[in-house]
Amino acid sequence: MKAGVRVQLGAIAFVPALAIVPAQNRDEISRAGSKPLKEKMLFTPAFAQVFGGAPGGASDIFGFIAPFALIVIIMYFLVIRPQQKNARTHADIIKNVRRGDTIVMNGGLIGKVARVVDDNELELEIAPNIKVRVARALISEVRSKGEPVKDSA
Repeated sequence: MKAGVRVQLGAIAFVPALAIVPAQNRDEISRAGSKPLKEKMLFTPAFAQVFGGAPGGASDIFGFIAPFALIVIIMYFLVIRPQQKNARTHADIIKNVRRGDTIVMNGGLIGKVARVVDDNELELEIAPNIKVRVARALISEVRSKGEPVKDSA
């Protein structure tokens, strides 16, 4: 077999490559050129063997997709589901805010709810006789539930 001839084993083709061996003198270089072709090849036929049975098939696809499906299921239970639960709890807290509650806004503003304007806005008392209108969606937490003050009007 010549040095430039392709050898095909299974589905993988190999081109023989000469092994690079450090030579002490010119005699060793000339003797290295006279070695049989099998000793000159870097890759053995063992690398050309196909892993498993027939190439392709349903088992290969399942083996490829199963780890990704497992990761998605784990992500759902560790990340997505708890986040949805927290969002639901936060929405319930925001919906049940009423007059007299002490709340903390997303920007750090702390105050007491003076009155509920509508479903989307509140009037927040941040200091005596200082009231601001805030969006209900920006409430970060409800610190204390106050007793609703009876309207004197």
